[in-house]
Amino acid sequence: MTLSRIADSLFWVSRYLERAEATSRILEANVQYMVEDPTVDQEQAARALLAAMGENADEVAGDGPVGIALVLDRLCYDLDAPSSLRATLTAARASARRIREVLSLDMWEAINTAYLDVRRPSFRRKTAHQAFQQVRHGAVLASGMARQTMTHDEGFEFMMLGRSLERVDMTARLILAAAMGGGTDMSWANALRASGGHQAFVRANTGEGTGAEAAAFLLLNDRFPRSLLYGLQAVEGALRELEPRSGFARRDEALHLIGRVRAEIEYLPEDELLDGLAERMERVQATCTQVGTLVSHRYLGIGPMDAWQEAPACD
Repeated sequence: MTLSRIADSLFWVSRYLERAEATSRILEANVQYMVEDPTVDQEQAARALLAAMGENADEVAGDGPVGIALVLDRLCYDLDAPSSLRATLTAARASARRIREVLSLDMWEAINTAYLDVRRPSFRRKTAHQAFQQVRHGAVLASGMARQTMTHDEGFEFMMLGRSLERVDMTARLILAAAMGGGTDMSWANALRASGGHQAFVRANTGEGTGAEAAAFLLLNDRFPRSLLYGLQAVEGALRELEPRSGFARRDEALHLIGRVRAEIEYLPEDELLDGLAERMERVQATCTQVGTLVSHRYLGIGPMDAWQEAPACD
């Protein structure tokens, strides 16, 4: 196996693990929000969440209702839906299996265990909370094992790039869901919980704060790991770290794309922060797609891996 293929697999393994963790957080917070708040229009909330995760509610629902059941099936249980938790962990395991000799034993076992857990029939019988928690813990354990048991060489740096890029994309989706959900104080508080940042925000803000303050925290706080600015800075840093080792051009195209988005977010006037937010987050997602394509095509010399094609049996 070529070094470029190994690096590509490491890049995608970390992206899929981050995607699984972030999706489980987003689903848990939003499903709880839809169930517990009687004022929520469940169909509107379900449509907004599906749209933020790249799904067309009308297409996936067909003639059926759009609600919590559809959200859970499409984003958690359905193996044929690329955005679902089960499909994401299947993709992570498929990518990891290709480079099993490169991963530490601890990381491989954590990924394989997380995969086997979601493939078992009993996974569908768990409560939504139990399912989300199980996926999140499995993804976090695998990522933690990588950091603790693998050599921090160039391959590891590609893993960190993949994780950071995916985190930016998922945070943008989270912010987009809050904006499409009406941008109320409640929707922003829910977005904080979905990012795991509610307690951090309360401590930093010395209180619950307003929706606008919560939005600013998720967008601009450079000390919270799941804020958009923090993630963009991490991607930028990872690209700069890889540059001298991989012969990158001094003014790299991917670095340009990320730098422009980061500057736009970082230096946006405070009174314009929420203006056109949905469109801005869609541009961030488009940039993440462009950067991911550049990493695979230009830096690694190959196209993105179609990990959905392989769904190994539970062996």
